[in-house]
Order: sequence, then structure tokens, then C-alpha cells
Amino acid sequence: MAKKKKSRKELLKEPDEFLTLSARAIIAAREHARKLKFLGMAVVAVVLVYLGASTYLKYANRKGQEAYNEAYNALVSTLDDKGQKAEGLARAEELLRKVIDEHGLSRARDLALPELGYVNFREGKYDEAISLYQSYLEEVPDDWYYRSLVSFALASCYEAKGDVKKAVEVLESVLVGPDVFLKGQAMLSLSRLYDLLNRDEMALKILKEFSEKFPSSAYIPFVKARLLAFSP
Repeated sequence: MAKKKKSRKELLKEPDEFLTLSARAIIAAREHARKLKFLGMAVVAVVLVYLGASTYLKYANRKGQEAYNEAYNALVSTLDDKGQKAEGLARAEELLRKVIDEHGLSRARDLALPELGYVNFREGKYDEAISLYQSYLEEVPDDWYYRSLVSFALASCYEAKGDVKKAVEVLESVLVGPDVFLKGQAMLSLSRLYDLLNRDEMALKILKEFSEKFPSSAYIPFVKARLLAFSP
């Protein structure tokens, strides 16, 4: 059955749908005005907290970097000193520890860990150096290049302690990374460490792999001489 068409008079008597919806929106806004007000205040509070935290972190990074620069300059000066290495290393160690202890929120703290490890290595404190290098590897998991450099330093500590097997284990982890140059350096170091462990087969294997992957390397004459030494 067809729907009965309303007359113009009947239509004029009915409330306008648009006006009805508008009125409802106004009523709803009034009813929720208090809630919206508190919501707006909460948003503003979150923004202020974010801006405050961001500003403080920038300040912390700047102060941490300043402290790190002072420590780094003190460390570099020990490379050219004339008979004052012990005093210079002690000063560099003091400043680096200050960066780590007092500027924990800055990015410079992560940089100070391996630098302090290097100071301890030069002082013959290998266990302390190993602890610092391992802390860096645990706390900075995403930067493969610097992690590899720290792994070389860590391997040097283990070798200096006489733990050649552990040094090999550390350097083998570098071989799985993407940096070609560092992988090549790790191969050369591993070939020497395999020799120390009398693992001739592994030394020969990695030298052959190096000569295949890096035929134009400046180390090729050295590698070929090593390979000849393995020939019967």
C-alpha cells in the first residue's frame, strides 16, 4: 500500500529535522561541558609535562656533553704526555666517572662507558674494563658499528687476561654484522687467535675466506704468506 503523502500544512506543523538535531547537539554539549572542560585541562597538562620533560632532557644532554668533552680532552692529552701518564689517566678516569654518575639521563653517559673501559685497560685493570664494555653492549643494543668497535676492545681485554677462547667468542660475533671492513678486521684477528689456540684448521679456513672476500685488501700479501705456511 502506497504511503500517504503529507500535506503542506501537516509538514509545516512538524519540527524541522535539522533544527531538532542542532538543538540536541547544543543540549548534549551543555550536559557534557564540565567533562569536556576537564578533558581539555588534562590534554593541556599532558602537553605541558611533555614540553617540560623535553626541555629538561635537552638541558641534561647539553650538560652531559660538556662534561664528556672535558673528560675526553683529558684522556686524549694522556696520549702525548711526557712522563705524566698515570696522573693524566687518573684525571680522565675521575671526569669520566662524573659523566656516568652525574649525567645518567644524557646520551654522553653511553659514550663515557667505553672510554672509561679504555682507561681501565691502559691501567691494566682488565676486569673493570670488561665490566664497562659489557655494560655498553647491554645498554646500547641497536648501534651495530659502535658495538663492533667495543667488541674488539672487549676481546683485547680477554686476550690480555689470557682468556683467548673468550676473545675468540667475542670476535666471532662481529662476523655476523653488516660492516664489511670490520668483518675483515675480525677475520684477521681471529686467524691469529686460532693460531694461539692451535686451531690450525679454523685459522686456515678464515684466511682462505678473507682472501676470497677481500682480494684487493692491503693485507693480502700477509694473508698469502700465512696460507703458504700451512702448505705441507
